[in-house]
Amino acid sequence: MDASADLRSDEQLVDAWHAGERSATGELIARYNEPLRRYYRRRLGPGHYEDELQRSWVAILQSLPRFRGQSSVRTFVYAIANNCVREAWRRRNRSRRVFAPMKSHLDPQPSPHAVLSADRSRQALQRAMDELPDSMQRMLRLYYWEHRTAGEIGTIFSIPEDTARSRIRRAKGLLRDRLQPQFDA
Repeated sequence: MDASADLRSDEQLVDAWHAGERSATGELIARYNEPLRRYYRRRLGPGHYEDELQRSWVAILQSLPRFRGQSSVRTFVYAIANNCVREAWRRRNRSRRVFAPMKSHLDPQPSPHAVLSADRSRQALQRAMDELPDSMQRMLRLYYWEHRTAGEIGTIFSIPEDTARSRIRRAKGLLRDRLQPQFDA
């Protein structure tokens, strides 16, 4: 590598990449890998960021053909990295919702009180759900029981993701309001 290659701007590296110069990819990665590593470590914590860093490089390199210089390369790289971090948090939270804690092997049978309590809770939940409008019931069933994301629910209802998020939040609030008096008694 000659001295002029070290002095290339980010935009010149991307232009070289578009022109087919494969060494530009290595230079771009060398330039941004360590800053991105620190960014991921701060946002995801030690031990959780390496795979996500690799995923972001794949996303960045796949998106590079669409880069048209409407922002800086740095902004482009960090916007993709930020999206990858948000997706990592979504995956992490979704997996926590899906997998319930394991039951103890010491007490495999629930007590009669626990069974009765769970049955009453299910009945209370069903009554509260029945009081909600049909669209809210459907959204909550998709969100809680089918583990769908707000984006997926938005697609199903043909509404933007942010609108789906606010409607889910509203439905959860109404459900909570209907359940609260039963548990306060």
